[in-house]
Amino acid sequence: MIVILFVFLAFLGLLAAVPFWLEANRKRALVRADGYHAASRAIVDRRLFAGMKEAELRQAWGPPEEIETRTVRGGHKETWLYGGMGGGRFRNRVYLENGVLVAWKQRRGGRDSH
Repeated sequence: MIVILFVFLAFLGLLAAVPFWLEANRKRALVRADGYHAASRAIVDRRLFAGMKEAELRQAWGPPEEIETRTVRGGHKETWLYGGMGGGRFRNRVYLENGVLVAWKQRRGGRDSH
């Protein structure tokens, strides 16, 4: 009985460690990919910065829950929406122009602030 309990607790410990292991692997992959420059550091820390590329935003925050798209004279504008709160409201709005992050707005409890 004690052996079964020990095995069960060890299994639960492994399950708890999986998210930390995945995050460590993500960081190692970024270091190998580009030598860990400032953009990589922001991605690892899940921070946004003006000038961030669309692919970097996806790496930092993942895919948005919704995307609002507009075509304007100067090009292509998108608003990426994160943290849905119901009723069409979102905690975080990230604004991109031609695939580059230009601004963001966050309500309290968001991931970063600007």
